Amino acid sequence: MADRRKCPECGVSVKLENLASHYEKQHPRAKVPDDLTEEATQATRVAQATHRPRRATTASERRLYLVGAVIVVIIVVAAIVVQSLGSGLVGKPAPDFTLSASDGSGNVDLARYRGRVVLLDFMATTCEFCQVFTRDTLAPMHTGADGSKFVILSIDINKEGDTVTTGNPRIERFKTDYGATWTYALDTTGISSNPYGVRGTPTHYIIDKDGIIRDYSQGAESVADLTARLSKYW
Repeated sequence: MADRRKCPECGVSVKLENLASHYEKQHPRAKVPDDLTEEATQATRVAQATHRPRRATTASERRLYLVGAVIVVIIVVAAIVVQSLGSGLVGKPAPDFTLSASDGSGNVDLARYRGRVVLLDFMATTCEFCQVFTRDTLAPMHTGADGSKFVILSIDINKEGDTVTTGNPRIERFKTDYGATWTYALDTTGISSNPYGVRGTPTHYIIDKDGIIRDYSQGAESVADLTARLSKYW
């Protein structure tokens, strides 16, 4: 708030930086008192420093702002598209696939699990959210009281670009590190992740006993939240 003083001549409250002009207009024959003159001069300097005109943006700066705005729009649109890809499958039959289990135990065939509720988990071993989700949510649920009511299938989408020879040992180390004792498979070609529109990890689908996709979500979840969604289809 601007500092104000009462004019000694007329008693009107005036901003200090405007005191000199007030005297010139209202009291041209009077002189501003010396003490007020010094205060007014200082106030004028402060006001001028505070209200310096803003430097006009250059053409290159305006282009930079425009590029930034376009990037934000692209990110938002991409997020919407990715979300719609997954949610658009809800209520439809789950696309089938066959992969090799990472532990060498045989094939992972989604159709084989008809009659069971399936939590299909698309993940990556280097994804920190996947690590937390596996350790804090999936592992406790798998070994908990409700673990027999559903099946977890985790598919590594191969962000590392591995072959089965190098990728499977990596997955097995991940399982040991994060307490995962269910079936994992490595997808080196996108045969499973592409039909499900997977663009990020973790992405998970709930598939009912009839093989219909009933729910879809991205990101880590708590045990309570995921159990609440799964239990609708037990």
